[in-house]
Amino acid sequence: SGVGNASAEELRRAATSAEQAAGLWAQLGDRAGEARAQLHLGEALFYLSSHDVARAAAQRSLDLALELDDEGLQAQGSHLLGSIANHDGDLDEAQSLEERALALYRAAGDEEAERSVLHDLSSVHRSKEQWQAALDYQQQATALAEKLGNRADWAGSLINLASLYGRLGQA
Repeated sequence: SGVGNASAEELRRAATSAEQAAGLWAQLGDRAGEARAQLHLGEALFYLSSHDVARAAAQRSLDLALELDDEGLQAQGSHLLGSIANHDGDLDEAQSLEERALALYRAAGDEEAERSVLHDLSSVHRSKEQWQAALDYQQQATALAEKLGNRADWAGSLINLASLYGRLGQA
C-alpha cells in the first residue's frame, strides 16, 4: 500500500485517519469498511513500531475478514500479522500466517502479493537458519519479480539469492 515509504508524520496522520474511519464504519455497521480501516491502521502502526497496537488492529481486521468470508482481506491481515510476528521474533507464528497468506494470494492470482509473501517466508526461514527453505522461497520470489518486470524487486531478490547461496556454500 506504499505505507512503508511514508514519513513518521504521514504515518501518524494515516493512523489517525484509519482509526477514525474504523470507528465510523463500525457505527454504520459496515464490517467490510471497518476491516479495511483496521488493516490500514495496523499497517501504519507497524511502520511506526507500535507493534502491540498494530497487532490488535490487524487481528481485528482478520477476525472481521473471517466473519465476512473475505479471502482478500484474510490474506492481507494474515500477511500483516505475519510481518509483525516475524519482526517480533515469533517465527513459527510468522511462518504459519505467511503460509496462509500465500495460499490465499495464489488462489486469487495476485502475483505481486505472492512475491512479497514469498520474500517474507524466505526471511522467516533465514531467521530460523533454515537456509535451503529460505533459498527455495527466495528463488520463487525472484522468478516472480522478473516475470512482473519490477527491476528493483528483481535486483533485490538477486542480492538475497547471492547471500543465501553463500550461506549454503554454493556461491
